[in-house]
Parts: sequence; C-alpha cells; structure tokens
Amino acid sequence: MKNALVLLSLMLIFLIGCSGDNSENNSPTASELTLAEVQQMGLQTALNKLISDGNSNPVKRLFEIGITESEFNGLEYGGGLIYFARQNGDETWINVCSKNDITEGNESMLLFYAGNTLCENLTLGGYDDWVLPELDQLRTIRLHLYQLGFGDFSDGFYWSATESYAANCTISGCEKNIMNITTGIEADNQYENSYGLKNRVRAVRYIILND
Repeated sequence: MKNALVLLSLMLIFLIGCSGDNSENNSPTASELTLAEVQQMGLQTALNKLISDGNSNPVKRLFEIGITESEFNGLEYGGGLIYFARQNGDETWINVCSKNDITEGNESMLLFYAGNTLCENLTLGGYDDWVLPELDQLRTIRLHLYQLGFGDFSDGFYWSATESYAANCTISGCEKNIMNITTGIEADNQYENSYGLKNRVRAVRYIILND
C-alpha cells in the first residue's frame, strides 16, 4: 500500500510539472506574430521584439503582417526616430532622424558649416553614417514627426544640406535651405553671407535593407 501511494505521488508530481504554466514557451516567436498580436502589444514593443530575436529586417516583417507606412512614424529604430518607411520590392527604405537637436557643447544654434561637420562626424546610437537632411527631408520630418508630437523639436529654423549660394540666385530668389519647423516657412541663408546667422540642426540616416 505504501509503495502504491509513493508511486501515485510521483505520477502526480510529473503531471503537475507537465501541465504547469508554459505560457513563455508557448508564446509566439517574433517571426510568428500576427497583426492582432502586434496591435495588442504595441508596435514599438513588437519592433523591439523582432530586433532582440535577431530579425535582420524587422520593418519588412511588420510590413508583411499588415502594418502601414504611416504607422512607423515616430518609432525608435536605428539610433533615431523613423520618419519614413517603405517596402520597395526586395528593398526596405527607412529614414530616421536624431531624437534631439545636434549641439556643440551647450550651443544649440550653429553656423551651417559647424552643423554640417557635426552631422558628418557624429556617432549616435552606435551608428556613424549621419548626415544633415536635405530640405525635402526636413519637410517630411515636420509632417511625420513634429506635427505628430515626436522628436522634442525646438521652435525656429533648422538647417538643411540643400545648397544656397548668392551666385546661384535668380530674379525670382535664392534656393531655400532652411525651414521653420513650427510654421513650415522656408527661407534662404546663402552660406558665404551667413557667417553670423545660426540655426538649429538635426541629423538623419538613410537606411536600405535588402533581405
């Protein structure tokens, strides 16, 4: 009788161990996530999960399960904030903007050449391929980040990499190369005439993934 009770106890322990909480083991891997699961956990959490699970192109995977381009705006990725994402055939295009203004020490208002050089020499989030954005990129950043409340922008004008030289001006005006992030107004600061004019700076990365 005693042996039978011992055997029954061992069987119960085994059964309890097998039927215990295996929610962690049974939870879907990042590559198996469905659109409903992503929407429930949140897009940033899903993106982070894909990255931590070693997915080499997490944005493509999210596109595949039904995430739209505009839903990526403001997500943290690649050292900054996504302001443009698109699946173009086998290529995934991702543009990210630095989360904060680029400064030189405590100086947040910079001459063009100082700001441009800072961007080119910048290492941020483990990446060193940052550049000053073109004017059309600033427009997209304003629409997809600033106006949606992402990015902690300051009021005022930001530099672009679009060239503006007095020699290239026409009767209709000069090439616009700065933009007021608050109002969207664009203006020109010819480089050779702008030694005393300072504006704010953001850096961007242009990412293309092929897998």
